[in-house]
Amino acid sequence: ICGFQNPEDLSLLDNGRHLIVSQYGDMIDPSHEGSLAVLDLETEEVRVVYPGPKSSQGTVTPGWGDANCPGPATEPLNPHGIDMAARPDGRLQLLVVNHGGGESIEFFEVLPEADNVRLVWRGCVVPPEGAYFNDVVNLPDGGFLATHMMEYGSTTWGMMKAVFGSDTGFVYEWHANTGFKPVPGTEAPFPNGIE
Repeated sequence: ICGFQNPEDLSLLDNGRHLIVSQYGDMIDPSHEGSLAVLDLETEEVRVVYPGPKSSQGTVTPGWGDANCPGPATEPLNPHGIDMAARPDGRLQLLVVNHGGGESIEFFEVLPEADNVRLVWRGCVVPPEGAYFNDVVNLPDGGFLATHMMEYGSTTWGMMKAVFGSDTGFVYEWHANTGFKPVPGTEAPFPNGIE
């Protein structure tokens, strides 16, 4: 299927027809813009939905991320790992690792439509200094786990260390009431996907 820019991660909607795809910008240059796209599995059409005409930016929505979130995901969006799950109220939440404009986990509400998907930005979480995420997975209570690949800004050195088997990162756990905490025993060379 053609028409993608660096497809990195996927989340399938319950309708079995639409697949949300993170289109990664660039690991070395986080200012290189990416996007969130939807693949229609029936027509094989690829549509960018964030940023774009099917997206909405608003203010921080209480309960979605950290109350101290600095504001909506703006350009350049450089999405990496994603994960979608139902929130306790039944609304669909998409978590997105974003390297654009500084490291963050972005919270989107997913609104399925008959022939497309709309994304509405709801909040974010800014990680501890030095964190460099790869992937994220929702937890049932509204928190998440995220893989921290290596120290932010040390891409070349971190990758070299990982190739030789040295631990370069670990898994973070985040909850609104406790913030980020490293998960004991998760140290590994270049932790990648987590689901």
